[in-house]
Amino acid sequence: MKKDVKKDYEILIDQKDEKINVLVMGASGCGKSTLINAILQENLAQTGIGKSITKDLKVYENTELPFRLIDTVGFEFGFFKQQMIKRKIDQWGKDAVKSKKSDKLIHAIWFCVDGTVKRVSTEVLDYIRNVSKSWKDVPILIVFTKSYSSAEIEENEQMMRDVLDSYKRRDALNVQGIVSVVAKSYQVNDQMTIPPMGLDTLIEKTNHIMPEAVKIAKGGIKDLDIKIKRNMTNSVIFASTTAATVVGAVPIPFPDATILVPIQIAMLQSVSKTYKMDNEKLSNEIIDTIIKVGGTTMVAKTLLNTIKAIPGIGIGAAALNAIVAGVITFATGKVSAIVFERVYKGDIDFNTIDWDSEIGKLFKDTLPDIIRLLAEYAQNNKNFNIKDLAKILFKMK
Repeated sequence: MKKDVKKDYEILIDQKDEKINVLVMGASGCGKSTLINAILQENLAQTGIGKSITKDLKVYENTELPFRLIDTVGFEFGFFKQQMIKRKIDQWGKDAVKSKKSDKLIHAIWFCVDGTVKRVSTEVLDYIRNVSKSWKDVPILIVFTKSYSSAEIEENEQMMRDVLDSYKRRDALNVQGIVSVVAKSYQVNDQMTIPPMGLDTLIEKTNHIMPEAVKIAKGGIKDLDIKIKRNMTNSVIFASTTAATVVGAVPIPFPDATILVPIQIAMLQSVSKTYKMDNEKLSNEIIDTIIKVGGTTMVAKTLLNTIKAIPGIGIGAAALNAIVAGVITFATGKVSAIVFERVYKGDIDFNTIDWDSEIGKLFKDTLPDIIRLLAEYAQNNKNFNIKDLAKILFKMK
């Protein structure tokens, strides 16, 4: 039975908020603002009246709707524009984790397509996938705006189904439906006006996917929380590996690896704090075991001989010592990150775990990959620059 070490991810987000957030995407001119105004029944989007997230993102809501609309203002299909918006949406999600606010999650997407264009390409689907992939499996509704006739609606929706069926990355898009709308009355001529249509269907479908959207968003916030912690941990390991490489280059008789212990302990303590290890006794127990098992597994003299045997390594004794120091510290950091993440996620059975055995296995699994990376680098680079060691090692998956 797993020991509960604060593993309930519900603590990450304040779940009092009952509304979901719908990201409204599409190129400028496709009718996003008109659609938002029609759904809200207020003229807000054209005038820019909305809670500003960034220069390019605004939130619109009213008391009647059970969801908010997040407008990606001025979004275009250009790669750099996509990346900019994606970064801002990602940052918004990261803020959700930090602030524990559910009103900063992306629960669903309306992807708007101008129904008069008569064309949907795979580039459009790449665009959706690129922006939405940070929120895995987020439900998507394709919304054809300006759908003025039954023939247009049938043609557009069939076209989208065909493009989706042929899309190689179809599994990366959780498309839950296609809806055609007229958001604002359209004057065809003096005798004929096309009234708004399809808005009720869009609201109905959005309400229908809400339970799934909330469930998926919870999963997404777990993934995002872990991603943030991994990035923070990697920064600590990178800095510690670099510091150990510098220390290792000092002409001290190696394999006296005790000079690295202060660097490693500080690194492991930082990793422990990142993964919210409030149980100090348990944290210290894990850290002590990692240092002990790592020192036994990675005997510096043996590791030094292994690295010297790499074809093309061709560097002096001081540089070799520096590489050994960096490798020992990097491996120690990576193992600690794996262990503390498992503790954080509740994947460790504290009643049966043998720390020495588990951590020893992780070290033995990690070292071959490190040696392989060093060998590949030595083979492809005539001059092995020890300053690049941390960068080389972080190419390891």
